[in-house]
Amino acid sequence: MVREKHRWSPYIYAQDCTLLTWRTDEHYGAGWHVPGGIVRLKETLASRVKAVARLELGAEVEFNPVPVAVNEVIRPARKTRGHFISFLYRCSLTTQPSATLRFRAGQARPGEWMWHAVCPPDLLVVHEMYRSFLAGSYVHKDHK
Repeated sequence: MVREKHRWSPYIYAQDCTLLTWRTDEHYGAGWHVPGGIVRLKETLASRVKAVARLELGAEVEFNPVPVAVNEVIRPARKTRGHFISFLYRCSLTTQPSATLRFRAGQARPGEWMWHAVCPPDLLVVHEMYRSFLAGSYVHKDHK
């Protein structure tokens, strides 16, 4: 039996900045990434988008149901997480992310979030496919 994994990522963009979270794991290392998750059996994309926003950011979101990008990712050398389809959705916050998870200073810790005006140099390698969505904006006064 072949089981496909579909991964979605909420691309949260507000006033020319993108909200990213810090991730450290055995599969892809450490770096900033677009929050996301794997859709479970019988779970809708809409419910997964909302669930991950709550779990990873402590926030509620609205999103456009038409993905801004769809990518097939194949890592032939990997035995786990070696093939998935990635959907990138543009989302808007309807509540603020959890203040306790906000990156403050120093080395970021897993799960901390931060607004980014440009794509950070320490973006997870697996999220390089999103670089064009994350680059080229400026810092809004409310997101410093």
